[in-house]
Amino acid sequence: GQPKSSGGSNTNNSEEMNGSAVVDDKDLESVINIEKVSSTELHVNIYPNPSEGILNIAVGGSILNGFSYKIINFVGQLLDQEMDVYGQSAQIDVSQFPKGIYMVNVQAGSQQVTNKVIVK
Repeated sequence: GQPKSSGGSNTNNSEEMNGSAVVDDKDLESVINIEKVSSTELHVNIYPNPSEGILNIAVGGSILNGFSYKIINFVGQLLDQEMDVYGQSAQIDVSQFPKGIYMVNVQAGSQQVTNKVIVK
């Protein structure tokens, strides 16, 4: 009977080791996820893209004091900007913009995201 019980003890020990290894993996995943969240707290959705009329900017994440945006053309000219937009969305009329590719830079606090938008 004794070999069976010691075999059972070994099985329990190996389960504990496997258990702690799994916990370590979860801890590592949690750290990685926290780093991802903290580095990409600002979420920006710009639609429709391509656009020929009204462009919508929807901003999510940890926005405390609103956001600002700039629209820049391919040669770096500032075509439109709005500072201190309160809330989490803005609408921009791009119907008068020449057809082409534009960069929309959205900033909230110390974070910023730049998206490419096509006006057709």
